[in-house]
Amino acid sequence: MNQIPKPTMKMPENQNKTVVMQEAAKTEKMNTVGQATEVMNASNTSTNSQNASFIPVGEVIADRFKTIEILTYNTGEATLYICEDNEQNVVAKVYHDNIKPKDKVSENIRSIQSKYVIPTLEHGVHERTNRYFEIMPYYSNGDLSTRKDFTTDFILNVVATSVNEGLYAIHQAGVVHRDIKPNNIFFGHDSTFVVLGDFGISSYLENGTVMNTGNSNRTDGYAAPEVYNQFICKENDYYSFGIMLLELALEEHPFKGFTSEQIMKVTLMDSVTIPNHIPPRLSQLIKGLTRKDRTIRWGYDEVKRWLNGENVNVAEETNTRNVRPYRFGGKDIYTLNDLALNFANNWTEGKKHLYRGLVQDFVKQFGEDYALQVIECEEIRDQDTGLFNLISALHQNPPLCWKGYIFNDLQQLGATIKQNLPEVNSDIIELLAKGNLLKYLKATGVDQSSPNFYSEIKNISNRSRSNSTLAYYCLALTLIGNSEFLYDGKVFTEIDAFISYLHDKQSKFDQHASRLLENQYFFAWLIHFGFENHIEKWRSILTQGE
Repeated sequence: MNQIPKPTMKMPENQNKTVVMQEAAKTEKMNTVGQATEVMNASNTSTNSQNASFIPVGEVIADRFKTIEILTYNTGEATLYICEDNEQNVVAKVYHDNIKPKDKVSENIRSIQSKYVIPTLEHGVHERTNRYFEIMPYYSNGDLSTRKDFTTDFILNVVATSVNEGLYAIHQAGVVHRDIKPNNIFFGHDSTFVVLGDFGISSYLENGTVMNTGNSNRTDGYAAPEVYNQFICKENDYYSFGIMLLELALEEHPFKGFTSEQIMKVTLMDSVTIPNHIPPRLSQLIKGLTRKDRTIRWGYDEVKRWLNGENVNVAEETNTRNVRPYRFGGKDIYTLNDLALNFANNWTEGKKHLYRGLVQDFVKQFGEDYALQVIECEEIRDQDTGLFNLISALHQNPPLCWKGYIFNDLQQLGATIKQNLPEVNSDIIELLAKGNLLKYLKATGVDQSSPNFYSEIKNISNRSRSNSTLAYYCLALTLIGNSEFLYDGKVFTEIDAFISYLHDKQSKFDQHASRLLENQYFFAWLIHFGFENHIEKWRSILTQGE
């Protein structure tokens, strides 16, 4: 097997590492000048034992798991114990008072059936202390940070393969890990796979949508460029994945000795340096994973194809080394993609910046064509449409952005509509009526790839100008992909079944007629089944019944 040459500098051994489920024996926080300060563990056993909420060694958790050893007193959010359970060891993660993992993250992680993701064997509240706990397997071989001298074959065939599958599993469950690094990847019970663990700062993305969290939880050096702008998406994890692979190859962190400001500068502006002694194939994988632009960064499919021996292209990206940053929302922005997404997420402020002429000088750094597009957007009277056009012009592969909503695709738009039915979202009606949904479809090539679908949305868009509610429900039925009509507590999926139901209720036909005439969703349902030309006849029949 190929052995990666050792670097000239060795990473110092960390004497505080634990061997299982460790989140590092200390928590690092960055102070105001960007230097790492260490918040050390509480290590006074006698003090802890006097605390009523402390669980001493020997106490049983959930009438089953007997604590036999403390792995880590304080991970920052919990205490880790080794416990006995039917003659085998497990790990209990007992959270500190008033701390509990995010419900949606924990629930979705528990639903995953993958050997590459650490399972939760049991969870609950410790009766005496009222502290939340999780029981997980004990991986006695430790995590990736406890070993050096990894071979190229091991990095590629074990680590890269396992982490890629693990990330796919959690992303399918709507979870972004947000802290992929050697400390959080554990050796399996043999040497054939590794396991993703520690979901302490993970996030759940509703419908997989890119979101702005409003918090800055991150591990500098592993965090993707967009994380510095607080954008959380599955692509974050693949960037961290690439940095971790580089660290394993170098046997030390690639940003060792850097301040947090220096790390941020490299992350946002410079290319990640991959030394020449790294084997070319591994180097290509790291390059693909560490693209600054998340839209061209490798993800699950690219990594899987690459692992299967395909020659996967690594897209080039714009060099931002000499770019003067744009200040927006208290952050420095270096790329057009990031500017577009920040405007999308802060819609009102984005309109102010555009229509006060603040954007032109920044975008000129990327070419006069961009500056001309900004001018064209400024001249649009409707400011929401102006900002919509600007985002579409600046971003290489923009999601559907409108008045603070960010949808990665039409499926997510449909899910949002469905979630709130029968309520009508006035913002989405505007998106339709102003023709901007059609612009998005055209920009993404839907008019060419699915002309019938595009034509259907075009008809709905035109209808929104005369009957916005009816158009909204037509859009809902088109995007959701089902044909359900809820009436009198019953779900109808076919016109014939509904007609039969009304026929059986002839004695109350007048009441039904009155209700149906006021029900815009009913008429949208008829249109969805292709009965648009029959609607006036239906109205006539129902009106006669009143």
